[in-house]
Amino acid sequence: MFPQVPDALRIGRIGELITAASIEQAGYAAAQVPHEGFDIVCFDNEKSYRIEVKSASRPIDTSYRFMTSRGSKSKKLLSSDHCDIVAFCAIDQRRVAYRPVTKITLKKTRVKPQEFEESEMLSLMRAMKEVDLRREND
Repeated sequence: MFPQVPDALRIGRIGELITAASIEQAGYAAAQVPHEGFDIVCFDNEKSYRIEVKSASRPIDTSYRFMTSRGSKSKKLLSSDHCDIVAFCAIDQRRVAYRPVTKITLKKTRVKPQEFEESEMLSLMRAMKEVDLRREND
């Protein structure tokens, strides 16, 4: 018999797989990595982007809720020290919305279901472009 996997770990893993498939479907290479701070590296020719995946199994009330912080005791907001892009995965829709980490301003982020209706490829490309602009200005 296999050991039970806690639901939070299963939800996280499912979100990572859906996100990796979304990246590949958009025409980029995705590599899942066991790294603290990000889950996937997305490759676009010579460029790479560290992507932290946040997953929710379903909306609560009118939005999906994601923890956009790190740490178990003292929560710290995600930053560009940790990752470049945050991928919000709505598991029940099997959809992903991408945002550059610099747009994350709260430790808990809500995403409305209609935000997942945008093209995943456009959402990812927009986030990558904002990361590129930040890198050019650093």
